[in-house]
Amino acid sequence: DEDGNPQTDVPTPDIQDEISERLSLEAAINALPQNDREIIRLRYYQCKTQVQTAKALNMTQVQVSRREKKILGFIREKMVI
Repeated sequence: DEDGNPQTDVPTPDIQDEISERLSLEAAINALPQNDREIIRLRYYQCKTQVQTAKALNMTQVQVSRREKKILGFIREKMVI
């Protein structure tokens, strides 16, 4: 600093990027149809397996797997800036 005392700068994470990504993710999820949002909620927010998700939504595991793949592709497209 100006008084001759050594100063060490400690890098801090820039939370602006994290906030921006979270807002983009939220917007992408909100753009999904209700059934697709429910798949994402069960799979990623409640950590349910595809089998558990399928049972809760009266679907097969294969249907959940295929739908989830499409949903994640949609979200990736929306997240690209």
